[in-house]
Amino acid sequence: MWAGVGSGWSHLSTLISGVAVYGAIGYGFDRLFGTWPILFMIGAVGGYAAAVYLVWIKSKQAINPRGAGKR
Repeated sequence: MWAGVGSGWSHLSTLISGVAVYGAIGYGFDRLFGTWPILFMIGAVGGYAAAVYLVWIKSKQAINPRGAGKR
């Protein structure tokens, strides 16, 4: 019943931290250059896209840990 809970929390934390970290970097650059909210939004969306990609890679590795069948 609780088998996938750990990986679920791992994926959720990856998604949240991706948006938070890259959004914070974008916010810092916005404060530096005075371009609010352009770089913040680019950072948040880019962080979300990177986090989704990382979750996809982690899920793929969990299904096929040794890489058998790779092309």
